[in-house]
Amino acid sequence: MRPLLCFGTPKSGTTFLQMALNAHPEVSCPSEHQFQYLADRLGRLLSDYNDVLEGIDQRTARQGTHGFRQGDADGLLRGLVLAAARRGAGDRRPVWHGVNDNLILRDLPRYQRLFPEARFVAIVRDPRAVAVSAWHHNQRVEPGFAERGGTDIDGWAVRIARRWALDTRAELALQAEIGPRRMHICRYEDLVTDPLDAFGALFRFLEVAHDRATCEQVIAATRFDRFRGNAFFRKADVDGWQRELQAGTVTRMAEIAGDAMQRMGYPNAGSA
Repeated sequence: MRPLLCFGTPKSGTTFLQMALNAHPEVSCPSEHQFQYLADRLGRLLSDYNDVLEGIDQRTARQGTHGFRQGDADGLLRGLVLAAARRGAGDRRPVWHGVNDNLILRDLPRYQRLFPEARFVAIVRDPRAVAVSAWHHNQRVEPGFAERGGTDIDGWAVRIARRWALDTRAELALQAEIGPRRMHICRYEDLVTDPLDAFGALFRFLEVAHDRATCEQVIAATRFDRFRGNAFFRKADVDGWQRELQAGTVTRMAEIAGDAMQRMGYPNAGSA
């Protein structure tokens, strides 16, 4: 089985990317996972189990115990991720068994170590658009979100710029470490405005069919108007942030994340 790990900063178009990958006849990539939930609990589970063994040993022959170590939790996590990828394919027999989990991005060295045979696909979106999209999403799903956070859309955007810069630098660092043959970074804007070329590049990276007909099949399956009734998909927008963020906010975001923005092809980092 060939594993494929897919991720990005939330509201960068990761669901769109996951759906596109899953729409390719040679790729499986089902809906989101949350592997950190498992990772957090595996370590505690093994530690608790070691305590159980210690208690039994003290009550019996006191021969000493040989409990689990942290590396064993990593091995279990790898097995669970692979099981999730296999189960996500259902009856299909894809070339790539993918999983989509944005939190992979927060622990890239661990996943690179656990999956030396995997390929990685990240999606990046202009942080100004990410901030606006995330703001409206959180307002919709969390009543009172702004009041609890003590901020407005502009303060929120500055917070997002910090997170986006950390995430994007981590993606670029991993690509530099393992090379473009194992990691592909695509831009949301390219997938929306130039999908034939952008999807063609993605599928060439995966060494699967990337002819025009296949790409058009994927594009048709992931057209935005197919999801208009789903509130999660607010807009397929690439520049709406210009109408919602103040000029000073845009400048502050550029100060925080400008280096990564330039490297990802967002050159007008300091102007609205």
